Amino acid sequence: PRTGSGRQAAMFATPDMLVYAGSDSGGDPVLFAVDKATGEEVGRVSMPDDNRYGLMTYMHEGKQYIV
Repeated sequence: PRTGSGRQAAMFATPDMLVYAGSDSGGDPVLFAVDKATGEEVGRVSMPDDNRYGLMTYMHEGKQYIV
């Protein structure tokens, strides 16, 4: 995926999406979601700082969280 930098991107896959941490074109840290079938970006969330260690996901009371 286009991560916006030359470094490795932390990522995980769901049945339908690839979710990864990278940078936007301005260098700001962003969490991206990409449709695995089409490669289309389906979402992005600005992050307060670069991701350095990886991603994990969990569900609590019916809501999915990414940390």
